[in-house]
Amino acid sequence: MMRKTEQKPGSGGKGSNMSRKANDKRRILYVRDILSAHSGPAGAITMAQILSALGAYGVTADRKSIYDDLKQLELYGLKIGRTCGGRYSAYYLQK
Repeated sequence: MMRKTEQKPGSGGKGSNMSRKANDKRRILYVRDILSAHSGPAGAITMAQILSALGAYGVTADRKSIYDDLKQLELYGLKIGRTCGGRYSAYYLQK
């Protein structure tokens, strides 16, 4: 039986969970900054490009997390446009 202070191998522990939460909080701000740099339909950016841009900041995410971030940014009041071109959608910040 393990004591409360012991952790299972590979569980990540409290520090890992804290860094993930900090990463999540920074990620939504980076997504906002990335969209700000790509305003208007002509500057629309695909999900793959958003993920790549986040990687340049050292932030990793899956596309579902980015969809959630986009929804939260819209609830916050940002107007995010979406263009559909064939198989992929692209996103931009409406002015």
